[in-house]
Amino acid sequence: LGVESLIDGNWGAVTLRAFHDVSNTHEGYELGAYYSWRWIAGRVSLSPSVGFAYKSAALNDYYWGVHADEASPALPEYHAGDGFNLEGGLVANYHITRHLGFALSVNYEKLSDEIASSPLAEEDHVIAYFSGLAWTF
Repeated sequence: LGVESLIDGNWGAVTLRAFHDVSNTHEGYELGAYYSWRWIAGRVSLSPSVGFAYKSAALNDYYWGVHADEASPALPEYHAGDGFNLEGGLVANYHITRHLGFALSVNYEKLSDEIASSPLAEEDHVIAYFSGLAWTF
């Protein structure tokens, strides 16, 4: 369960997020802050963004930890602590018509040392891509 707030103006937009596990699965939480700015030229818009997310030890350990009953000689026991993930991204939109647009995005997330040190993590970062069509009513 969480809350998200968007504050925007001519200077750009700030998004603040807070999430907490209310299912008692791991009882962890995440806090995040992100800044983006939109540049528009004709039918094209570009939106770079930067931000960070703090993830609690309970959340990181649930997803990235290896507990004693899961450990093996090939997968050592590991308990992840809390940490900050840093993010940067770019969203590009091309408005084909008044209602139809094409979007491309890429996002780079630098994982905290606590996550990157996990035997479950292959890299110290995640790169996500997206492309698609959007209909605006």
